[in-house]
Order: sequence, then structure tokens, then C-alpha cells
Amino acid sequence: MKRLVFIFFLLLGYLHHCSAASIKLITIGPGDAFWSAFGHTAIAIDDAVYGFGYFSFDDDIIGSFIGNRMQYDLGVSDFNYEIKLAQQQNRDFSTIQLSLTVDEVNQILEYLRWHMLPENQSYRYDYFLNNCSTKVRDLLNDVFHQNLKNKSSLQEGELKSSYIDQTFPAKHQGLMNFGLALGYGWPAYTARNSWELMAFPLYLENHLLHHLIDQSNSREMLIQAELGNPIQSFVLTHWFLILYVLLWLVFLLFKPTQRMASKLWFIWHGVIGVVLLSLWVLTPHSVANWNFNVLLMMPLGLLVIQFKRMMSVIVWCWFCWLILAMYLQAWYLTPLLIPALLARNLFVKSA
Repeated sequence: MKRLVFIFFLLLGYLHHCSAASIKLITIGPGDAFWSAFGHTAIAIDDAVYGFGYFSFDDDIIGSFIGNRMQYDLGVSDFNYEIKLAQQQNRDFSTIQLSLTVDEVNQILEYLRWHMLPENQSYRYDYFLNNCSTKVRDLLNDVFHQNLKNKSSLQEGELKSSYIDQTFPAKHQGLMNFGLALGYGWPAYTARNSWELMAFPLYLENHLLHHLIDQSNSREMLIQAELGNPIQSFVLTHWFLILYVLLWLVFLLFKPTQRMASKLWFIWHGVIGVVLLSLWVLTPHSVANWNFNVLLMMPLGLLVIQFKRMMSVIVWCWFCWLILAMYLQAWYLTPLLIPALLARNLFVKSA
């Protein structure tokens, strides 16, 4: 009898702990480091913060990225530490209190305990399909009995947002923005439903607030990032494109370098075109498929010095690229047409 009473109170204490646990969705805004450009999502259970965004710089990051085989880990940190870190990095920090039953709390706790085991801690990362935000999305979807995915699918016909809308331009990421503008193919501009767009922390937070009102309370902003100087922010966000165009214009307008620069333009951008084709054909990055930027960075430029008639084909490719860019509203790389046309005129003149 005493043993039964002991088990009863032990079970009662366990249930009380679970029901008393405060579970929050944490959303951290974009940071200045390239790995924090799109923000971060985590789950806070009382003072412990569980995040699926831990990775090691000791790994072969470049090779793993090209092969789309990045390995990320589930990690645990302290709530106050995360707030201080966000404050130091000048990033937004907000929380949403989740309204959960005892069973739902237990389900989250059991999943996190399982994922923290050494054999389960790492997972195959994907920037759009399996990241820090989708891991939390999938967990909450299971807890809410698929309600999260069901409600997102109801909105499919109304959504017009895409991966490019959610990621571009990245805050203070001049080099990354240039790379994204080059590397994104047609799938990046395709309209996505809410389920797919919840791969981005800010979108996930907003969707929970508007479509799961019963399970999520109002958003509490604990840290508001300082906006800073708008001119400085613009330069930090677009510095690489600005510098790239200006340097080519200097070389193409400076008489001693005009002839060499006009040839080098087609060779260099032909090499970039080969890289874009390789990303499209040889790598598993689906977002790089059907990359229309190959028309702007035409690989035929590698042959234009030996076969000067290729020039007319390249110019027509530029025109086709401009039509597609107008259709997709992909204006970011259009300044490259200025040095491109200048290089073309100089090359034809010297030929």
C-alpha cells in the first residue's frame, strides 16, 4: 500500500513538472555573420534553449555544401545567454508562449531527449527542407496532430511568396547576395505554400501567430535590433555588386587596359557560366536548377576569342536573359549589362 502511495505521488510530481514547464518558441532575427543571415528558431523549455542549428567549422564545409551533405546538431544553451548573445549581435529576439496540454509537453520532452542521444544528435541538413526552422515546424506539427500542415495547405492558392522573397537581399551580406542572385535558378522564384515557407524562422513565427491562435499566445519582443544608418546598411548589403561593376568599368574605360579587359570579361564570365551549369547538372541543389543566369554568364564566352562570330549569339543570350529577368522581376544583376555591352563594343572594335 505504501509503495502504491509513493508511486502515485511520484507520478503526480512528474505530471506537475510537465504541466508547469514553460515552453516557448524563440525567434532570433538576422545577424551580420553569413550563417545567421536568415535568422534562427529554437524551443525554450523553462531556462533551457534547444536549437537545431549547431555545426562545426572543423568539417569540410565547402565540400559538404557543394554535395548538400552538411551535418548539423541539436544543442542546448541557457535562455539568458541567448538573450545576451542576441543583444551583442544586435539581433531581434522574440518569444511566443505555446499553450500545450500535459501530453503535448511530454511529447516534446520525449522527442528532445531522444534527439539529444549521441547517436541521434546529428542530422542531415538542408537549407530549405531540413533546417533549424523546419525541425521545429515538424515537431510542432506532430504535437498539434498535423494541424499546422493542414492549415498551411488551405492557404496554397492564396500564397505568392517564394524562396527569393524570403531570403533576398540578405541583411548586410554583400557577397552572399551576389552569390544568391547568380546561383538561384527557376525553383527559387516559384511560388511556395506556407508549409514550405515555414523553413524561414520569421515566416514560421508569423504563421503560428495568425493560424494557430489557440496554441500560441501573443508575441513578446525582448530585444529590438537597432536599425543603424540606412546608407551604411545599404552599402553593407550591396557592396560587392557595386564594387564589381565599378572595377570592370575602370578597367574597360582606362585605355591601357581596355583591350585586355574586354577579352577577359568574356573569359571570366564564361568560367562563371560553367560553374552555374555544374551546380545545375552535377549537384543535388534543386534551387540551382534551370538557372537562367547562364544566359548572362554565357559559357560560349570562352570561345569568343577564337570564334568571333560567337559574339552575336552571346548578345542574343543577354537579350533573352533580360526578358526572363523582367518576367521574374530579378533585377539585381542588370547593372552587369553596362560593362558587358561596353566590353562587347571594345572587343568588336579591336577585332
